[in-house]
Amino acid sequence: MARGTAWAFLLFFAACSRPESRPAAPPALDLSALAFAADFDGPLEAWILTAPCAARLGVEGVVPPLEPRDEPYVWLRPTAELRLGGPPGAARRIVLDLEPHPNSGALVMIAYWNGRKAGRAALDRQRRLYVIDAPRTGGGRDNRLRLRFLGAARQVDVYRGRLSVRAFAVWAGPPGEASLGPARVAASERPFAVRARDGSPEVIMAPGVLRFALHAPEASELRFGARLLAGADASLRVVTEGRPGAEHELWRGGPGADEVAVPLAGGWGQHARLSLRVEAADLGTRVAWTSPRLVGSGQDAAPSHGETDEARADGLRATLTGANVLLVVLDSAGARHLGPWGGRPEASPEITRLASESVVFENAFTPAVYTIAAMSSLFSSLAPDEHGNLDPWTGHLSRAPLVVSEVAGARGVHTAGFVANGMVGRIRGFDRGFAEFHELYTGPEDTPRAAEFRPLLERFLAEAGQRRFFAWVHYLEPHFPYDPEPPFDTLFGDGPLPRDLRREVELLLAINHRRRRAVPEEVDHLRRLYLGSLAYADREIGHLRRRLDETGLLEKTVLIVTADHGEAFREHGHIGHEVQVYDELAHVPLLIRFPKAAGLAGRRIRSLVELNDLAPTIADALGFWRAGRPKLQGLSLLPVAAGAPGRRSVVTRERGEAPRYALRDEDTTCILDTRTGAVELYDRRGDPAESRDLATADPLRADVCRQALRAWIIGRRLRSGPARISAPSAEDRERLRALGYVQ
Repeated sequence: MARGTAWAFLLFFAACSRPESRPAAPPALDLSALAFAADFDGPLEAWILTAPCAARLGVEGVVPPLEPRDEPYVWLRPTAELRLGGPPGAARRIVLDLEPHPNSGALVMIAYWNGRKAGRAALDRQRRLYVIDAPRTGGGRDNRLRLRFLGAARQVDVYRGRLSVRAFAVWAGPPGEASLGPARVAASERPFAVRARDGSPEVIMAPGVLRFALHAPEASELRFGARLLAGADASLRVVTEGRPGAEHELWRGGPGADEVAVPLAGGWGQHARLSLRVEAADLGTRVAWTSPRLVGSGQDAAPSHGETDEARADGLRATLTGANVLLVVLDSAGARHLGPWGGRPEASPEITRLASESVVFENAFTPAVYTIAAMSSLFSSLAPDEHGNLDPWTGHLSRAPLVVSEVAGARGVHTAGFVANGMVGRIRGFDRGFAEFHELYTGPEDTPRAAEFRPLLERFLAEAGQRRFFAWVHYLEPHFPYDPEPPFDTLFGDGPLPRDLRREVELLLAINHRRRRAVPEEVDHLRRLYLGSLAYADREIGHLRRRLDETGLLEKTVLIVTADHGEAFREHGHIGHEVQVYDELAHVPLLIRFPKAAGLAGRRIRSLVELNDLAPTIADALGFWRAGRPKLQGLSLLPVAAGAPGRRSVVTRERGEAPRYALRDEDTTCILDTRTGAVELYDRRGDPAESRDLATADPLRADVCRQALRAWIIGRRLRSGPARISAPSAEDRERLRALGYVQ
C-alpha cells in the first residue's frame, strides 16, 4: 500500500465512526473506533461478533444481522461452527453470550469441541451467559467449537434460512478460569469492550495485547489516559514493531494517568504494529485505555470534494445546462477485454471510437462482482454492505433509501429503463423511479440480444423531443451464455464446444467444482465466444451513438458507458463471476462522453473511481448536485473529469455470507477472506495480473491492509432498515438459472 494511504484510509474510517471525537487540528486517529478491527490476544481470548467478520472466527452457520443495532452481534443457524485460538486441542473454558430468536421455540444447545461432545444446556428465553468446559482433545491445526441448537427455529427467508440464536460475544481461557464464571463475567467488565464514558471513548481490556497495524503520519504521537477498573495491580506498556519480531518499547507505566503523550519514534517503519499491553497475574484485572488516539499530520481521505475541487467543474456544469443523461451498461464486460483499456481492438471498435470523444476512466472498479449488488450500488451510491441488496434470489432495491432515478424523476426529468437481465428487472425492484420500464425477455429460456433494443430505443429517441430524460440501457451481452450470433460466434476463431454444451450452465459449474477437467482448448473457446458477444454489443453501442447523432440529441446528452462487473476465464482458477475479487472481475470500463462544447474529448483519468460514484455524477450532470444536493454518497465525477482527485482506495466484495473483500489503492490489492481470515497481497504496478502473493513476505503490510478492510466492513452496517423480500417464481428461477445464477 502506498506510503500514507493506510493512515489516510483508517483516519477516514475513524472520523466517520466518531465525528464528535475528531479535533479540527491536528488530525487524530481514534484508536477506539478501530479496536474491533485490531487483534486482541491474551490468556483470555475475546471475540466481539461483528458481522460479517471477526478475528479468527469461523463462519459456518453464522449470519450477518437483519437490522441495525447498537451492540454488535451475529445470528447463528441451527448448526454453527466457530474457530477459536489457543494451542490446538488444548482444554478451554468458553463463555457464550447468547439470546434465542424471539420467534423460536424451546431450544437446547449441544456443544462439540474439536469433534468431541463438550456440553449441553437448555437455553433461557432471555439473553444469558453459558459456560462450556471443553476437554483436551489432542492434535489438529486449530480449535473448533461446533454448536447445534435443537428445537424450533425461525424461517427468515430463502437466503438466510433458519435462525436460532443471536450471539453477542465469545470468550475463552484456561480450564476452570474463575474470571470466566458466569457470575464473575456478569458482575464485572467484559474481557474486551469499547464504550463511552463522560463523552470520551474507552477501550476495556483484560490482561493481553491489542495490536493495531497501520502507518503513522509524520511527527505523530500516541495520546491516552489509563485507569484500573478491576484487580489489584497492572503494568501497562506501549510497544511498536517496525519489522517482524523487532519490538521497541515506547512507554511503560501503570493505570492512573489522565493524559500521556508518547512520541512514535524508534522502530517505527512505513507499516508497523502498535500494541497496547496489559500485564497482570490476576486474569480478572480490567484496564480502561481512555481516548487512545494518534495525533499528527495526515491527509483526510474522506470520499468527498471540497469547495475548490467542486468549483473545478463549474464550467462543465454550465455547458450541461438542460442536458440529458444516457447510461449504458454492458453486463459482465471486464475492462481488460476492451480496446481503450488494453484489450483486443477488434472486440470494441465502436467503444474505442467513442473513447476518443470521451473522458476515459482508466481505473474504475465495481463494489461487487455480481449484478444485483453492483447495480444497487450504482443507483444508490451506497456500498453493498450498506444497501444490503446482496442476494440474487431474495434481494430487492427497496433496501436502498434513495436511488438516482427517483432524484431525476422528482425534478421533472423523464426516466426510462431498458433491461435484458432479469436480475435487474421488476422482480428485483429496479423499475423504482422509472416512469417507463421495458424488460425484453419473455420466457425462461429467452436470452434477449442487444439488437432487440433497437425498435424500443429508436422510438424513445424519436419521441424525446424537448423533454429532458435520464435513460438506462442494460445489455445482457457479454454475459453467459456466450453464444453470439454469426459472424460474431467465430470472429475470434472457432473451437471444440458444440452450441448446446457452451450454452449449458452445468459446463461452467462442472469446471468450477472440478467435476470436469478444465481443457485449455475449451476454456479458450469460451473466451473467444465471450469476445464475440462483446463485439456484438459493441456494434449496438455504435448504432445507438449514430441514432443519437441523427436525432440531434448527441450534443445534448451525457453518454455513460460502463459494466456492472467483469468476467473470469481461469486467470485464478474460476470461470464466470460472483466469486473472487481479482482484477479480471473488479476492473470495469467507464467512459463519459460529454457534449463537444465541454472540451474534454480524449482525456484519460488515472485516479481510482467506482460505480458508486455514478449516481452523484448523473445527478450532477442533470444539475441536481451542488444546489439542494440529494442524499447521495460518493464522488461526482464531473470535478474528477475536470482535474480534481478521485478516490485513494476502493473496495470490492464477492457474493456470499462470508465473502472475500478486496481493498485497492493506486499500487496495491489486498484481499481478505472473511471465512478463514486469510490475506492476499499484490503489487499491481509490478504484477498487474495479481499472480504473486506478497502477504507472507511482507506480513506487516498485509496486517495493515487486513485491519483496514476489517474496519471498513465493520463500519458499513445495513442502514436502510426493514426491506421487502421478493421470492422468485419458478419461471424467474429458470430464467436466472439459464443465465448462470444457480441456487
